[in-house]
Amino acid sequence: MVYSLCNRSSKKGRKISKGRKRNARKLKKEAHAKNIVVEDTELMSREQLKKLSEQPTNNIRVSGKRKHKVLKRLRHSEKIQKQMDVEVPTQSKDKKKKQKDEVSMATEGTRDSDVEMT
Repeated sequence: MVYSLCNRSSKKGRKISKGRKRNARKLKKEAHAKNIVVEDTELMSREQLKKLSEQPTNNIRVSGKRKHKVLKRLRHSEKIQKQMDVEVPTQSKDKKKKQKDEVSMATEGTRDSDVEMT
């Protein structure tokens, strides 16, 4: 039987093993970045990209149907953004006030209390 200095039943032993695990996680995070070539990154979800970064040999691809749907959605959103970029000429404050006054005057004459029933 081999006796280890790091007895897990004691508090000190547990702290040492936790420290080792912490260091291992830290080293894994600090490891050099992997260069992975992925097709259609804008079409994949975050989860799929994360799985690919963890295991680059995985066969994760976007199906044709899904690819067409996502591309259609992207094109539509770009079209809307382009339309929003075009600025609409704004009316002056005086014109807006006049329009509000005209609308309020037109609606004042048609109140139910003003109408007499005979």
